[in-house]
Amino acid sequence: MYSQIAEQEEERLRILKLREEFSTTNIQMMADKREMMNRQEHIWALFSFNNVENKNGCNGGVYEILESHDIIYISGLPRGVHIRDALNAHFSGNDGLVLGKYLSTQGGDLRKFSVRFMLSDQPREDARQLLRYYQLSSKGAVPKFN
Repeated sequence: MYSQIAEQEEERLRILKLREEFSTTNIQMMADKREMMNRQEHIWALFSFNNVENKNGCNGGVYEILESHDIIYISGLPRGVHIRDALNAHFSGNDGLVLGKYLSTQGGDLRKFSVRFMLSDQPREDARQLLRYYQLSSKGAVPKFN
């Protein structure tokens, strides 16, 4: 009986959290973040290591990797970690993720991959909002490698 009550309470709290997370206000904030990210420059992966935010790349931000214009990965970087280092790890396969294994096995055809980077004071939160917005616009799916 006690475990059933505890399970019901957990479910009630989960639903409340989802309602709060997907409130009208939060959905608008997610849409605003998506618009901001969409305004960022697409940089081909071949050039991204040297061109993505050379001056501001270690100030914290959100980045996404796209394959033929489809988002396959969204992540946030805290201050002090340069975007160039994260991209080098992903594309060399040294990131310890399935993403790195995939990117490093694509041979020499990196032209189909691009990167967008946006400076952010709250990179983890902004990445989470972009992921949630992706889910809303993709029937609950997440990018291929998130």
